[in-house]
Amino acid sequence: MKLPYFTLISILSLSSAALSSAQQTEVKKEKGVTTDISVIVPPHISASAQAAVQKLGNKIKIGDFMYGYNTMYDRYKKRQEKLHGKQELQNQILNAQNKMIKMGVTIQSFVADRPTGYFRVHPMIKPEIKAQLASGELKQTKTGDEYYHWMVIVPTTQVWQFLGKNGAPPRFLKRKQYQIAIAAETDLPGQEQWTFIGSVKEQQLRSLFPSLPQNIELPIQLDSEIKK
Repeated sequence: MKLPYFTLISILSLSSAALSSAQQTEVKKEKGVTTDISVIVPPHISASAQAAVQKLGNKIKIGDFMYGYNTMYDRYKKRQEKLHGKQELQNQILNAQNKMIKMGVTIQSFVADRPTGYFRVHPMIKPEIKAQLASGELKQTKTGDEYYHWMVIVPTTQVWQFLGKNGAPPRFLKRKQYQIAIAAETDLPGQEQWTFIGSVKEQQLRSLFPSLPQNIELPIQLDSEIKK
């Protein structure tokens, strides 16, 4: 069963043939919205999201794929568990490292690049306001009674090594992808609890966050062989 939810699970379906056919080509399309220019992004948000994705990459690089599962954006995780079954999902993640070893694949590097897109999504009523509504102290909400989540698009650059067959030298693949980093707004800078969605399609992202622009454009994913 192919698991589309997790960027690096694509390792399981990557073959030498795929490496051989990797080309540095880009599909051109009409320019869409890549970031919300109307929001003011505090500097710490960019640094915090980038650092969180780098930590994710560091964990995956050493084979700790369960870190990716444990930090997956909760609403997206629940959808994937419903689709695949929770235990089956976990089993395939736990088996991913063994399959990489059998295929002779290692992740040489994983770099979280500077974020390219920022959106405020998924507004929720503040807990204290919700309690006041439940007790009857408040009858209705007003502007400012909600908080939002930051959704930050963080491109990533990965290098994978494939062992050569029959004594041939190893081959290398550069993979340009991205992570969607999501965290609730906090009062204290740097206290964001980031969760992640891998390189999904625009329509999948909008199904989770309907407030996103209809023509949102995510970074192009690109594989290319590194010639040594």
